[in-house]
Amino acid sequence: MFTPVLNLSGSLPNTSTSITHLGSSEEQWPDSHPTHIKEHSTELPKSPRNYLGHSIWKKNNLRLSMLWLTAAIGVALCMFLLLWLLTAIILVHRLFPPPLRNGVESILANWGQSNTTLWKDGFTRDVQPFQCHSHNDYWRRVPLYDALSAGCTSVEADIWLRDNDLLIGHKAHQLKSTRSLRKLYLDPLSSILNHQNVNLSLAEGARPVGVFDVKPDTSLVLLLDLKTTGEKTWQLVLQQLEPLHLKGWLTVFNGTAVIPGPITVVGTGKAPVDYFMSSTSFHRYTFFDAPLTQLDTQYTRHNSYFASASLKDAIGNVRWGVIDSEQEKTIKSQIEAASLRGLVSRYWDLPSWPVSTRTRIWKQLVSLGAGILNVDDIGFATRRNWDWCIILGINLCS
Repeated sequence: MFTPVLNLSGSLPNTSTSITHLGSSEEQWPDSHPTHIKEHSTELPKSPRNYLGHSIWKKNNLRLSMLWLTAAIGVALCMFLLLWLLTAIILVHRLFPPPLRNGVESILANWGQSNTTLWKDGFTRDVQPFQCHSHNDYWRRVPLYDALSAGCTSVEADIWLRDNDLLIGHKAHQLKSTRSLRKLYLDPLSSILNHQNVNLSLAEGARPVGVFDVKPDTSLVLLLDLKTTGEKTWQLVLQQLEPLHLKGWLTVFNGTAVIPGPITVVGTGKAPVDYFMSSTSFHRYTFFDAPLTQLDTQYTRHNSYFASASLKDAIGNVRWGVIDSEQEKTIKSQIEAASLRGLVSRYWDLPSWPVSTRTRIWKQLVSLGAGILNVDDIGFATRRNWDWCIILGINLCS
């Protein structure tokens, strides 16, 4: 049975007080809800699902930032390319001169047709002569005429003695009977000068005019590079030149002075040097190509015209595409030595690529006073603005 618990004092406990104590758990059990549990009881623990979502959000945000950056770079690049293209179009329009309307351009345009050589007045009208040498001119689409159209004052032909004729070509296996000195150069020059001087009376003492209308006193140099034994080949050269000489069209040395003519013939390669140096008193209508790096007192204006050397033989290797200061000093001394003898300095075997290197060396040679520029790209050399043709390494003028 139920046995009541007695108070030690002998009285029953106060019921209301007991109930009050029982109802206040915080007072009765102060540690039943620790403070750290109360403070964090409202936060949820991070679940793997929440962490994964946050990671995906960060990745998407990074990807979006990269897309914006890529788009910005793309837009900037497109704008740059568009600006470059517009600049190039404007420059090309300004750099390319309008085609000339003259006789030589008509011949070039109709080359290969029946009326190819039909003469038109104003043969080289508006063509400005330029001190450039058309290297291996016979390789051009239309030998001689292409160079005249560009304004080059010198052309080069490699000649070989074959079957009592002088054939033109770079190598022996390239020779053809249809490509001879007469057919490619002497006959066309004779025809041009006949028309240029049709109204000129040499009996009145007037000097014949040359191939350039703008500067009729300019003499066109015909550089003949002999590839076969000099003596026999040169004798045939003189024989074929005789008709032009008799008409007064060749520059001559009359024993005391040089008399300029519309054409100046120069021998190089295996040309017999003894022929030019053996006498200073007889009548001569051809001249020698003297060695620029070995000039001595025997080479004068009376027997020579050019003083030539390859660029490498003259100054060594050109490093980094620039003629350095020491090499410039060497070139200056060589040019001065040639000028003192009345000779035209010429450097051949110039770098042709990269175009920027070639053009830089052209500019250096011209600024140093080279007598003539040895070139393959005659159109670029004579009709283009060298400073504006190369934009970001791209040749706009080729």
